[in-house]
Amino acid sequence: QEQEQEQEKKQRLEQQQQAQQAQQKKQLPTPERKQVEEYLDHVLEDQPVRRLNVLGTFSDAAGHLERQFLSKASMEAHSKIKEWMADAGLRVFTDAAGNIHGVLDATTPASLDEHGEKMIRKEMFVGSHLDTVIDGGMFDGSLGVVVAIAAAKALRRTHPVREYNIHIIGFSDEEGVRFGSTFLGSRAIVGTLPEDVYDNVDKQGATFLQALRNAGLPGTKESIEQAKLPKQSFGAYVEVHIEQGKVLELGGFPVAAVAGIAGQTRLKVIINGVQGHAGTTPMVARRDSTPAAAEAVLEIEKRCKKGGVGEALPEVMLVCTVGEFQIFPGATNVIGARTTFSVDIRAQSDRVRKNVVQDVTRKVQLICRARGLECKVQRTHEASGVTMDRRLTKQLEDACDRTTEEVHRRAYDLYMEQQRIQREEEDYNDEYNDDYGDFNDFDEDQSMDSTHRRRSNNKRNRHNRGGFTREPVITRPPTLVSGAGHDALAMADAMPVAMLFVRSKDGKSHSPDEYTSPEDIGMSARVLYKFLQTFTFPEDEESDYVTYYDLP
Repeated sequence: QEQEQEQEKKQRLEQQQQAQQAQQKKQLPTPERKQVEEYLDHVLEDQPVRRLNVLGTFSDAAGHLERQFLSKASMEAHSKIKEWMADAGLRVFTDAAGNIHGVLDATTPASLDEHGEKMIRKEMFVGSHLDTVIDGGMFDGSLGVVVAIAAAKALRRTHPVREYNIHIIGFSDEEGVRFGSTFLGSRAIVGTLPEDVYDNVDKQGATFLQALRNAGLPGTKESIEQAKLPKQSFGAYVEVHIEQGKVLELGGFPVAAVAGIAGQTRLKVIINGVQGHAGTTPMVARRDSTPAAAEAVLEIEKRCKKGGVGEALPEVMLVCTVGEFQIFPGATNVIGARTTFSVDIRAQSDRVRKNVVQDVTRKVQLICRARGLECKVQRTHEASGVTMDRRLTKQLEDACDRTTEEVHRRAYDLYMEQQRIQREEEDYNDEYNDDYGDFNDFDEDQSMDSTHRRRSNNKRNRHNRGGFTREPVITRPPTLVSGAGHDALAMADAMPVAMLFVRSKDGKSHSPDEYTSPEDIGMSARVLYKFLQTFTFPEDEESDYVTYYDLP
C-alpha cells in the first residue's frame, strides 16, 4: 500500500511537471516572432547608439564637439542623416532653411475634397536639432533624431498599413550659436522666424541668407517663407530629448513624459553709486553700488526659494540665476561707481514667473532707495511657457508603461526559460545519482520515505530560488518640467506638442561629459516606437483641461 501511494505521488508530480513545461513552451516565442524581436533589438537598440557615435565625429573644432548652423561639420552630419533616413525607407528632402526631412508616408488613400482633389493629411511630426553648442555633448538634440529614424524604420517593417504620415525633422539650428537667435529651423517650419534674424551676422561677417547660399540653398526671404509647411498638415509634434537634469536619475527611471517647458524672463539690473577712494572715504559717507547689488542678489535668492505663492515648489519649477556680475571701474582701491548684473527667471507657470519678476524689480528698487542710489531694471528677454498637450502626454505615458512592462516581461521569460533548463539538468542529475550514485554513501537504515522527502525538498528549493518570482510591478515615473528651451517651444505655436525625456548621467549637458547609456537610448526608441503604433491626434476643439497654475 505504501508503494502504491508513493507511485501515485510520483505520477502526480510528473503530471504537474509536464503541465508546467507545456505552459512554458506556449510562452516561448515562435520563429517568426523571435526573428521580429531580433530585428527590433538591432534597429531600436544597436543602431541608435552606433549612429550617435558616428555623429559625434562630425565637428568644426579639433579638440571638442562643435556644429554650428550649416557649418562644414553640420553639412556632413546632414548627409549622414539623409543616408540613414533613406535606409529606413523614408522620403527624404531638405528645405530652404536647411532642415532635413524624412517622411514615412501613409499607405491608406487620402480623403478627397468637394472638388475631388486629394486633401492634405495631418502628419505626426517627430524630431529634434542637429546643431550643438561650443564644446557640447553628442546626445543633446541628435538623440531625438536618430531615435525617431529608428522608430520609423521599425514601424515600416512591422506595420505595413498606416493611416497618417510620420514626418521626421532634423532641425538645422536650435542653439542659436552662430547668429544669436534660437530655433531658426523650427521657426521656419511654422512661419514664426523673427524679421531681425536677416540682419544678424556671424563672427566672419556673413549674414543668415549668405550662410544659406554658401550651403547651396537659395538664400532668399521668399524661399524661407516657402519652407513653412501647410497648416493643414500640422497634426502634432513629439520630441525625444535628454533630460539635462537629475530628476530621472535620482528616481531611477530611464524615461518620462514632460508636463511643460518653463517660461523665461531675463533682466539686466544697473545700480549707480558714487565713485571714490577706497582709503579716504569713510564707510558712513559712501554710496557704494556693489554692496547694494550684493544685497539684491541675496534677496532674489530668498524670493525664488519660496516658489509660487500657495503653490508647490517642485510643481512650479521656479529657478532664478544671477549669471553675470560686473563692477565699474573694477579696481581694487576704488569704490564701485556702477554695478551691473543679470537675472534669469524661469517657471512653468507664466503667472508665477511674472509675479516673481515684479517682486524682484520692487525689491531692487527698495534697496536702492534705502541706500540713496539710482537703479534701473531692464527686461532683455521674455518667452512664455508651454504646457504639453495632455492627451498626447497621456499617450506617451501609456507607451512608457507598456514598454516597461514588455521589457520586464521579456527578462522574466528569459529567466524562467533559463530556470527550466537548469531544473531539467538537475532533475536528471538527481535521478542519475539515485540509480548509479556512490554506494559508500548509502545508509541501509534510511527509509524510502526519507529519500523521497529529500528529493522533494530539493526540487521545492530549486523552484523557490531568488530572482524573478512573480510578474514585475510597474511604477510610473513622475511627469517632468523642462527648464531649458526646446524645438517643441517653437512648434507649439502651430500644433499640439509633447516631449519624452531620457535620463542624463549626473544631469550633465552642454558639456563633453554629457552621457546617456545605451540601455536608456534603446528604451526611448522603444517607447517612441510603441507610441507611433497607436497614437491618435488630439481633437480639433479647444481642450477643457485647465492646469491649476492658470486658475484665478
